[in-house]
Amino acid sequence: MKNPVKIFLIFGLALLSIISCSEKKEVFKLAPAKEITKSFSPKKTASKEIVEAVKKDHINLVRKLLEGGEDANGITSGYFRGGREKSASDRSNEDWTLLMHAAFQHNIKMVKLLLSKKADINAVNAAGHSALFLACANRSEEMAKFLLQNNADVKNAGLDESGTSALQWALTYGWNEVAAKMIQLGADLNTRSSETGTTVLLEAMDEESIKPETIHLLIDSGADVSIVNSKYKTSPLMISAQRNDLISVKKIIAKKVNINQEDENGNTALCYASGNDADDTEILKLLINAGAKVNIKNGYGRNALIEAVSSKSLNKVNFLLKNGALINRRSEGFGGVSPISVAAFDVNLEMVQLLIDNGADVSITDSTGDTVLLKAILSEKSYDIVKLLIKNGADVNKANNDKGTPLMKAAQYNLPEIVKLLLDSGAKNEGRDFFGKTALNYAEETAERTGDKQALNLLRN
Repeated sequence: MKNPVKIFLIFGLALLSIISCSEKKEVFKLAPAKEITKSFSPKKTASKEIVEAVKKDHINLVRKLLEGGEDANGITSGYFRGGREKSASDRSNEDWTLLMHAAFQHNIKMVKLLLSKKADINAVNAAGHSALFLACANRSEEMAKFLLQNNADVKNAGLDESGTSALQWALTYGWNEVAAKMIQLGADLNTRSSETGTTVLLEAMDEESIKPETIHLLIDSGADVSIVNSKYKTSPLMISAQRNDLISVKKIIAKKVNINQEDENGNTALCYASGNDADDTEILKLLINAGAKVNIKNGYGRNALIEAVSSKSLNKVNFLLKNGALINRRSEGFGGVSPISVAAFDVNLEMVQLLIDNGADVSITDSTGDTVLLKAILSEKSYDIVKLLIKNGADVNKANNDKGTPLMKAAQYNLPEIVKLLLDSGAKNEGRDFFGKTALNYAEETAERTGDKQALNLLRN
């Protein structure tokens, strides 16, 4: 019989040999020698001499030092995030390469030299910022273009502590060409800044110099149109409506976003579209057809119709009225204004006429008790509107909450033509307001202040 101990020892040694061989084979398979060398290669510190030469643009000295053995990828200290320190934990000034310094200083010739000596265009500092990020953050458009032309990686360029990306910096500065290139190369389209609350798409929309084509490229390339500004709750649809960007509005609506989403002040996309400077109704039509509520109020109680009146667009007002806008709805807050009182105060005769033709109440008051007639007088240059309101039944003697009458206000504001019009229309030269003054008292004060006695003479006769 064979010795069992001996058999056990032989079996054990064989097993260990098999395991050992297996482990060696696996190590060789997963970690080739060249990868191990790369992973554990320490960063080399650049000499003070070459760092100063790069900073001072001594390009011949830099070339000489590189040819003499200096590492083109040597590291040194740099600057805090575009030159300003963010916080105690910010390491954005550490591990800068010579290329980063050259890019930060807008020195394309120096960057060309370093690249020719095998400098890594995509190296990152301790905060993860590449030369491309630093060029964008430091407002160097030509440098950003050059780096992109030389295959700078847009996907790993880094973010600052607020989460702002190189692409967002490019958009902030209005660089359409650079932004388009970064989008096409696959930059992250949905980063967000914690400082401003804006995403890449909102950043583009907020910058007036960014072309609509750049915004359309962002949307088509996958920018999330549903993400709102984290601080102000504005959405891409709202800003597109405000910019009167019809194509963007169409693209965003097609992605089934919330048409009636509100910003922090309760404004919807329809409010933004109604209040913009454009005079066309295409965006209003798109929004309403997609389910926008016409009479929804914002946080100040203003609705789309009031915003449209404020924008002075007859076309938009007419369109909203035809689509169910309530013509006599006052704002809740913001003075309790109505569409016609806003038009009267803005001295917009055509708008007042349009609203009257569509059933506006000329006797409606705001939260101070001011009638439309009083609002018109307060705007001072409104003779024709006052005449139109009186013709359509405005009460020339209706006082506000302070018992001030149209005649008192006309005398106070030295409007003799309107004083005469009111008197001819039946205004009574009697009664006192909250301050104990009559229309005659105001006319006397005006004459003393201005030397103009026209209103005073009218009231004395």
